Amino acid sequence: MSSPRPGAGLDRLSGVIRRTPLVLLAAAVALTGCSTFTDNDVVAEVGDEQLTDADVQSILSARLDDTSEVPYDVANAVVSNWIIDQVLRFDLAAAGTPIDDTMTDGDMTEEGQQASFDAAFAAWTSAEPRPITNDQVGSAYGQGATESGMVCVAHILVDDEETADEVIEQFTDGDSTFTALAAEYSNDPGSAANGGVLPCSSLSAFVNTYVPEFAEAVIDTQPGDVVGPVETQFGYHVIWIRPFADLTENDIATLTSDGLVRFSFAAEEAGVTVDPRFGEFSVASGLIPVG
Repeated sequence: MSSPRPGAGLDRLSGVIRRTPLVLLAAAVALTGCSTFTDNDVVAEVGDEQLTDADVQSILSARLDDTSEVPYDVANAVVSNWIIDQVLRFDLAAAGTPIDDTMTDGDMTEEGQQASFDAAFAAWTSAEPRPITNDQVGSAYGQGATESGMVCVAHILVDDEETADEVIEQFTDGDSTFTALAAEYSNDPGSAANGGVLPCSSLSAFVNTYVPEFAEAVIDTQPGDVVGPVETQFGYHVIWIRPFADLTENDIATLTSDGLVRFSFAAEEAGVTVDPRFGEFSVASGLIPVG
């Protein structure tokens, strides 16, 4: 089992921001499904800022002859990138370090939006992060991995399903602590001596770090849940979703230093709404496409 590398969440956020219309429009001819626009309807809002249908059409006008019907994936990318840009700007302003970029303000062209993304991302990644309190983390973490976008787990790796069932029974019956069971049973040399604990991370980092079977078993869980046996190429896993009370100050610091976790708190505070034509916004996952 591998651990998330430092800054992985921030790199992924950068990747989302830089997944601009310029890149996706090149493949527009291969996409199916269209979004139909009507002038001046609000597509998305972040705080007091609005993106309208007319704005999206303006951004795409240099690329598409007819912007009244736009390939869905292309429109979704424009909306998603605008939301991210505005959330970063909101966070910077809330920290007392707003961006002063009058050259791109109100420039609803593809080039203007690219410049706006670049300015926001550069400023946000170099700024001192706004403090996130333990109470804020605990309140969000308690909603589960999918809603909070945060994951802290411990696991025990064994050779067979029967042993995994035995471990689950001992733990759920209260016969032994997870730490003791990990020391006794786990075959994972990287975590057995540490109570089976794996590094806390954003949900996105977790899913992109661990094998699919392991990651998928955690997605819809709540703190305190025991999941397993989960079979992977390594053997059978018993996974414990650590309650917030089990987290250390270092665990919490790891979470709040993750770029995607920081972004999710900023998005929650800013308030993001999206026209259902373009999907649903989640502070943990960003803009989730329709269907």
